Amino acid sequence: MHLAFYTKVCFLLILFLALNSIAPAFAEGKHIDKKAEYIFKFAQYVRWPKNIKTLTFCVVGQASLAIQLAKRTKGKKLLGRPLKFKKGQSPSCNILFVNQTNVSAKKNVLTISDNKKCSAKGAIFSFFLEKNKVRFRYSRIAAKNAKLKIAAQLLKLANSC
Repeated sequence: MHLAFYTKVCFLLILFLALNSIAPAFAEGKHIDKKAEYIFKFAQYVRWPKNIKTLTFCVVGQASLAIQLAKRTKGKKLLGRPLKFKKGQSPSCNILFVNQTNVSAKKNVLTISDNKKCSAKGAIFSFFLEKNKVRFRYSRIAAKNAKLKIAAQLLKLANSC
């Protein structure tokens, strides 16, 4: 009788530990989907220079985010421009997600990062978690340095730096 009880307790303990290890991965996947959605939508609210004929999305450092953005951009157009996706940094990047703290503003490049802090030299948009939801900050100085104009509708949704 004691053996059956201990077997059930062990089973429940193993189940509990397994579920606790899966939950953060599930939450991270949910956050990746939301970040990909935001990045795709951010591009719609930028006044892109007329000489940019193709919008190229690039991701440095997060493979799962790269996969999501590649799916979202494949065979699509945005603002009348065809979309491309590249993994890694390239001179042709227009929308660049970098999973690091030091991001430099580049002319006509919408830079986005997971950096929780804002800086004038940093990303235009920075993701952070608040109450387990993905939120974003906006750096007016970084946008100015990149020579990009962002629509007011999007800026109303962002926390400012």
